[in-house]
Amino acid sequence: MSAAVAATSATEPSPEVDFEPYIPPTDEPLPTPKELVKKGISLNLIARAVGLGGLRFTPVLLKERKKGRDVEGKAEWEDDGEEEEEGEGELEIEVQMYATMTRPERKEMMDVLEENMKVMYQQTKEGWSRTNKTKEMSGKTTRMRFLLARPIPSPSASSPTSRKPLAGFLAFTAIEEPKTYTRHSERVPVIYCWEIQITPRYRGTGLAGHLMEQLHVIGREIGMRDVRLTVFRSNARARRFYEKLGYVIRCDDPRDDFVIMQKLV
Repeated sequence: MSAAVAATSATEPSPEVDFEPYIPPTDEPLPTPKELVKKGISLNLIARAVGLGGLRFTPVLLKERKKGRDVEGKAEWEDDGEEEEEGEGELEIEVQMYATMTRPERKEMMDVLEENMKVMYQQTKEGWSRTNKTKEMSGKTTRMRFLLARPIPSPSASSPTSRKPLAGFLAFTAIEEPKTYTRHSERVPVIYCWEIQITPRYRGTGLAGHLMEQLHVIGREIGMRDVRLTVFRSNARARRFYEKLGYVIRCDDPRDDFVIMQKLV
């Protein structure tokens, strides 16, 4: 969740394809962490890591939240005060990169991000820029990978190929970070949670916790057990959510609008 700088253009940048699109998992040799940082995490490795069990998720019914139960994932966002409907059925989690998404899928993802985070970004020194944030999510240098969750269309749907609205997503990548955030510290490969965003309908259903757990599984399976993320200082609920998952503050520079958190998986 690096800060965005101000920009005036709203034109979507062209995606940069950095390796072939997804094909069914094979016995692909496991790259070293440094190779993953350099080339990006292949979609085959991600799909192989999460397996079929991770690609389906049944959300907790939202009516359980009305009863006052502490549902995992609730802590990250405020309730909107509106009457909730019962949760959808099973969700499907897709493994994607920006270049493999359709243009409507990219727009939908960025719409969710902007709705959830624009106000918080505007309260920081850097401010909000959808153009710069889109470049950040789509660029070849960040080599972002995505877990996209959406309801599975019912058998009675008007079209078997119709897609339901996005329920949430998690964006992550492999990068090098200072080992200790001290001067002259060596840099080590880590898996970085760049964004996790859940739509209002699915907040409090456990989806956020499930996506984070899949990220942890991916980290373990590809040999990158150091998972890090940033969270705005103003987002106290998000910090409590991550702390509940076992994250601790790794770097807290008072000059920054955010802190860096870490978990060894």
